[in-house]
Amino acid sequence: MSEEQEAPKVEGKKSSKLLVIILLAVVLGGGGFFGFKVMNAGSAKEKGPLKVGSTVELQEFLVNLADGKTFLKAGIALGIAEGMKFGHGGDGHGDGAAEPPEVRDAIIMILTSKQPSDLATTEGKEQLKREIILSLNRLLNHHSGHPKPEEKPDSSDKPTESPHQETEGNKVSEEEPNRGPVLEVYFTSFATQRY
Repeated sequence: MSEEQEAPKVEGKKSSKLLVIILLAVVLGGGGFFGFKVMNAGSAKEKGPLKVGSTVELQEFLVNLADGKTFLKAGIALGIAEGMKFGHGGDGHGDGAAEPPEVRDAIIMILTSKQPSDLATTEGKEQLKREIILSLNRLLNHHSGHPKPEEKPDSSDKPTESPHQETEGNKVSEEEPNRGPVLEVYFTSFATQRY
């Protein structure tokens, strides 16, 4: 009879140890999961939206507009994202000395494609800023190896149903993501003259 009384005690000890192990696993697993979530929430806040860290003033632009009878004289500065560099070895500060020629070329191509009426309104100037940002980011991300915004195939050939995207090849979608390095375009001077 003494052997039969000891058998349930041993089984009871095994089941209580198993229960303690399961409870510890649940508590530690839950704590680890919670800790992981808290750590990721902190890093997600750090990544947040990009902010302008420096401004690069480009050399003044003097170009003929598309009508052939009007010229534009514009001072342009670029707001560069924090931690990103602009130009060939530049530190992101300065007066355009590190301004890559391909950046200047891209801006000139955009400016010379415009009619005076395109630039007469505030909305037209804002559209021009978006076009410059998108063009420069595609160019600079391509040269630096940074990921670039996804391009929609044949977007310039086929009309879309989006109210924000125009069908002309030189128009820019307002929904295009901005991934830097250029976050802002500032016009420091802007004047047109018909001759």
